Amino acid sequence: MGTINSEKRHFPLYLKERIATCLVTCVFLGILNLVVTPHEWWIFWVVLGWSMNLIKQILFWYFTKGEEGKR
Repeated sequence: MGTINSEKRHFPLYLKERIATCLVTCVFLGILNLVVTPHEWWIFWVVLGWSMNLIKQILFWYFTKGEEGKR
């Protein structure tokens, strides 16, 4: 059976790189936070802010997909 829209969506490389960068950096900062200031968990704010930005970028890519050629 065919689908109505057979065009496959491929996750762009730049978003994969940004997600990987975020994960590696947040893990590093989490370890640094644990070692340097274990009584203050400031890493939460870094992860929250960076995750919100990544979600915004992914949603922007998802909802504007296919409109690049119209501009």
